[in-house]
Amino acid sequence: MRRFDCLAQDCTIFGPHLLEASAGTGKTFTIEHLFCRLILEKVPLEQILVVTFTRAATRELKHRIRRNLEKAIDSLTKKTVAWPYLVPFIGSDSALFDLSQGILRFDVAKIFTIHSFCYRMLKEFAFEAGKLFPIADLDDELEIARKIRTSLAEFWLTKVDDTLLCPEQIAILFGKYDTMHELGHALANAKKKGETRSFSSWHQAFQEAIKGAPSVSIRNEFVAISPNYKAHAGDFGAQIDLLENLENPNLFRKLIAHKGTLFSFLDPKNRKVRAKNVPSPFFDWANHHLAPIIHEASDRKNILSVLTNAWKSWEKASVGVLQPDEIVEEMLNSLSIPPFLDCVQKRFQAVIIDEFQDTDPLQWEIFQKAFINCQTLFLVGDPKQSIYRFRSADVYTYFLAKETLGPENIYQLDTNFRSSKELLETLNALFSRNWLLLPQKKCTIDYYPVLAGSEISSDLKDEKKAIHWIIG
Repeated sequence: MRRFDCLAQDCTIFGPHLLEASAGTGKTFTIEHLFCRLILEKVPLEQILVVTFTRAATRELKHRIRRNLEKAIDSLTKKTVAWPYLVPFIGSDSALFDLSQGILRFDVAKIFTIHSFCYRMLKEFAFEAGKLFPIADLDDELEIARKIRTSLAEFWLTKVDDTLLCPEQIAILFGKYDTMHELGHALANAKKKGETRSFSSWHQAFQEAIKGAPSVSIRNEFVAISPNYKAHAGDFGAQIDLLENLENPNLFRKLIAHKGTLFSFLDPKNRKVRAKNVPSPFFDWANHHLAPIIHEASDRKNILSVLTNAWKSWEKASVGVLQPDEIVEEMLNSLSIPPFLDCVQKRFQAVIIDEFQDTDPLQWEIFQKAFINCQTLFLVGDPKQSIYRFRSADVYTYFLAKETLGPENIYQLDTNFRSSKELLETLNALFSRNWLLLPQKKCTIDYYPVLAGSEISSDLKDEKKAIHWIIG
């Protein structure tokens, strides 16, 4: 592994690079100088892509990159050498012009989260990708909120009818949500569920089931068997009245309104220990054929799932809001379309991927397909800081990329500028013991000692010094 010094005049910035950057070694510092150097090397600002993990990191990168360009302009204007790589450009009007244009056009700099990057490509090259429906930028929260409010109003009016959900099911939902605003907020933040049924589907199943109902006196049977069951809440008399007229077209809806409490009462699990053995032909049959349908159709979670799936399909078409995973999948699928892939590849001359240790397999497949042969590719990260497994980040993806680029393209940022020498010596001793295990690879993460780049000293006065933070 070789040391990478972004300030050195002879440091190469073209070709593939994987920069391993331990905490405090100047990862963001390096990225802001790479951006400046690319501008000086005549790479157009619009053809430099920087991708990072969070919106907050995106905002910080934009601020720091712009500030660094301003410092470079100031240095060249005063003909001073702020950094070694500026030496060849001292007195160059062309270099000053390029940097100044970078500042003037900085609002169009391509510094994105992965999801915003995918959105921009799918929108810019929608024709080539065959995605001729609107897709919303996940990073534009205010615009998405406005579109969702408008689309929800249209959804209630045009999509929610009694084939999707009956009024009684909607009423069950409002047992939890006090207002349409609360229910709309729940839908907007819900994830699409698996396969669900609609009211019309449940109703059809119920109508088929009651064709096999035994012809007996339901009321007399209930009077005979009800003493055998434990107390349970519900208006059973009203439900018996309903069941005595199986031809009633609204029977299923009315039973949904009661949430099947009669069948919960007569459930075998609710039977008393010393219950009498009384024949129950109708309710034995009903508990097997009717109760499951009624309970399923009156369950609030099931009702919300039906509404959620209908909303998500509507939302995708009318608002274009995809879940984060969905927009990444759309991007990956689109890269298999040659015209789209060609447009994306030609769009950027230089690509810098920040926080690369938090990349998941799908994201790496996107970067690999689109940019592995890019004129300049930087993957910047630290496998020791891979902590987002719960969000699908995969440290093994990092090592797959490392193998893909090859050992000749692996570099290290080896100097920490924000920690004391004592702390770094302790951390070097700790991590050099090779205990960061990678079970799938049957090895540990290689550790390269980090140098101290400042004269920071510890304020701790006893003999433990920096070791306080490890054994304290």
